[in-house]
Amino acid sequence: MIIRKYIKTIIPLFLFSLVIFSATGASAFNLNDLSSAVDSTTKAAKGAAQASDLLNDAQSVYSGFSTMTEKTVDAQVTTMSLIKPEKQSGLMSELNGFNSESGFSKVAKLTSFSQLMDSELDKIDLASGLTKVVTEPEGRKKAMSVLTDLKSAYSSGKGSVSKAKSLYSSITEFTSSPSAEGVSGTVISKLKDYSGKILPYIIEKGPERLEAISGLIKTFSSVL
Repeated sequence: MIIRKYIKTIIPLFLFSLVIFSATGASAFNLNDLSSAVDSTTKAAKGAAQASDLLNDAQSVYSGFSTMTEKTVDAQVTTMSLIKPEKQSGLMSELNGFNSESGFSKVAKLTSFSQLMDSELDKIDLASGLTKVVTEPEGRKKAMSVLTDLKSAYSSGKGSVSKAKSLYSSITEFTSSPSAEGVSGTVISKLKDYSGKILPYIIEKGPERLEAISGLIKTFSSVL
């Protein structure tokens, strides 16, 4: 009788203990899951923020280089038109041929055109030609406008060219790191587009274009 009563008391206590243990284990498991989810969300948010910053920087570098290129070409064409007016029509026709292009493709073609203009301007005595042009008020006004555009082009390009190399390294490192795993595929694709062709192009062509612009600025400044 006593044993039976003892068993009746022990069994409920044992079952209660099992329930408590089970509940405690489930609670710990849920907390671990929650903690893991929070960590994943935090890492994803940091990765997305980093990717956004890099993309903004890349767009800014590209914009600066693009602005530099367009302003330089305008200045070169105007310069040639001042010295040799008979060439203006042909140059404008070539420029109009780029209107069907857009984005990086257009910038690359304008850069090539600008390099050709370097060669054409090197064939003439630019300082002597400008000296004659600036003796007239209208010619001087146009020359001053060209000098302003050249300085603006140099300013736009200098920051972009100096930042392109370090930004290229940062993007390459990020896109191949675990931090990029939770980032939108579209964003990663854009970043790889910059690191794959745009930034390397700026790194290669940028210093040369800045040097050419600097040379023109010195020539214009010497006669104005």
